[in-house]
Amino acid sequence: MVDGIAYKINNNGNSVSVTYINSSGGNNYNGLSTASIPSVVTYNNNSYSVTAIGSDAFQGCYSLTNVIIPNSVTSIGSMAFDNCGALSSITIGNSVASIGWHAFDHCTSLKSVTIPQSVVSVGDGAFEGCTGLKTVNWNAISCNDPRTGVEYIFGKLNGIKQFFFGNMVKRIPSCLCLGLSGLTGVTIPNSVIEIGDWAFNDCSSLASLTIGNSVVSIGERAFEDCEKLTSVSIPNSVTTIKFAAFNSCNSLTNLTIGNNVNSIGSCSFMSCNISSLIIPNSVRLIGSQAFESCSELTDLTLGNSVKEIGYNAFLNTNLQNVVIPDSVSYIGSAAFAGCDGLSRIIVSSGNKVYDSRNNCNAIIETSTNTLILGCKNTIIPNMVKSIGTSAFFGADGLTDITIPNSVTSIGGSAFGGTGLTSITIPNSVRTIGASAFSRCRSLTSIIIPSSITTIADRLFQDCKSLIDITIPNSVTIIGSRAFEGCYNLKTLTIPNSVNTIGSKAFYFIPYLYADYCSITDIYCKIKNLENVSMGDDLFPPQRTIDDNWKLHVPMGTKESYSRLWYLYFWYSNIIDDIEVSVISGDVNGDEKVNVSDVTALVNMILGVVPKDEDSADVNGDGKVNVSDVTALINIILGIP
Repeated sequence: MVDGIAYKINNNGNSVSVTYINSSGGNNYNGLSTASIPSVVTYNNNSYSVTAIGSDAFQGCYSLTNVIIPNSVTSIGSMAFDNCGALSSITIGNSVASIGWHAFDHCTSLKSVTIPQSVVSVGDGAFEGCTGLKTVNWNAISCNDPRTGVEYIFGKLNGIKQFFFGNMVKRIPSCLCLGLSGLTGVTIPNSVIEIGDWAFNDCSSLASLTIGNSVVSIGERAFEDCEKLTSVSIPNSVTTIKFAAFNSCNSLTNLTIGNNVNSIGSCSFMSCNISSLIIPNSVRLIGSQAFESCSELTDLTLGNSVKEIGYNAFLNTNLQNVVIPDSVSYIGSAAFAGCDGLSRIIVSSGNKVYDSRNNCNAIIETSTNTLILGCKNTIIPNMVKSIGTSAFFGADGLTDITIPNSVTSIGGSAFGGTGLTSITIPNSVRTIGASAFSRCRSLTSIIIPSSITTIADRLFQDCKSLIDITIPNSVTIIGSRAFEGCYNLKTLTIPNSVNTIGSKAFYFIPYLYADYCSITDIYCKIKNLENVSMGDDLFPPQRTIDDNWKLHVPMGTKESYSRLWYLYFWYSNIIDDIEVSVISGDVNGDEKVNVSDVTALVNMILGVVPKDEDSADVNGDGKVNVSDVTALINIILGIP
């Protein structure tokens, strides 16, 4: 101990670290008010350089008010001044390189702190609990990022009103000002090159931001949730805006993107409040969800170097017009979906990947003839083969459209959330993706062609105006929640061809709201339930359906239907009044005789599916075997 302060000789034998004093009551520095630590101490006629403040050195020194750390010190250990509640002044020497975790935790009387240029590492919670801290002067030239990901260096203090950066600072480390809710304005000097991830995340009162003209990169989530920020000007020095950099800055109305930005990261301006946007010619990539839910965005100009527009990039904006330049070679799914005000779509004539042929007001992928984006004024050209995923999603103004006979597939969510009142799907369509017509709340009728074999998951979910629908005999699969929320549906016909019904397929009560439905009659023509795979909760709870509803089933099958647990309480509602017509050779029960029956019969013989003795015994010899296959082929070929 020298002059009342304890030291520990370091391993090199030439230097010492300030350490704590053990006593029965803990740290024995209690009563010390000022600690002016020398740069050199002499002990037993030997001189030692003081290079460190050890961990816990002054922890709990409640009387300590003033600390001076000399330029010889290079590190301040973890919890070195933890819980020094009276500490109001501290001078950190200009050689300190590291400040340990919770080093000044709960120094509640500390009002300002200056971090010297030498600091390269600051631990988690270094100034946490410093509730009196108002001003930070940050001079660290190139401080490293936290070691463990997201860390709160200042512990989400709400009292810090001023955070000044020195004019030599080159990078702002990750999480530096994370959660400082009292911070209202920040000026990033021209010396700064990089703004780290999460640097100003959740600074909920930050209303003013100036970014210096040397910044090259803005980190992930750097200004996310700065909900008071109204204007941002990205300087020309910036080349990269990373993931969610300004996500949920929901007061941001003015945005200028500098002329050297080449990449706008995913979710970077999601849920902002901008109304117009100019993407400069330098930008090549607009990331997925970059401007999603910017609900006030009406005007967009895409620069002539944009190559890639990620999925959901402009989802749920209020764009009126979209013009795709020659440079664009990739547009992700639902990139412009949910733009219910969209009325005009143009692809520049020089684009080699996409086109808007015949002024169709749509974007078509030229090589595949897939329509990937439409609007309320779209006319689908006759050459289109596919309607892509989310192509018309959210086009509330779309009330009617003609699908040409050239179309063979309709992608998932293709017409979801549109204003369609009715639609006819041509026989050319072979597949319809999940949720393709979900939330079409004005849709009253739809004709499903016999070319369809699968009613996909959630295909008509929440089509609240749909009154009746007939599923064609070609359908073998009805997906999960296919008709969930169709609470005005009164009649439904299910053909005998169906062999798979997903969970809650006919759960007619509305999804997430009113608790009733209008169903009066379901005609289920399935004769052999043993051949059908059924999910849970096919029908809604008993309390939601009128007691007079009827489930019409094939004659002689009432008992087998009533054994289904979810129909147990509805025994009196089951009526076996559907006449069973036997068509010789109709093995799969679709009321047709063709090659699909041969496949069904072979599967029964091989044990792939249970045998239906009535339909499978084609030659009537009381057995089901290969001779029935021969008899079936003869029927198809017309051979007596």
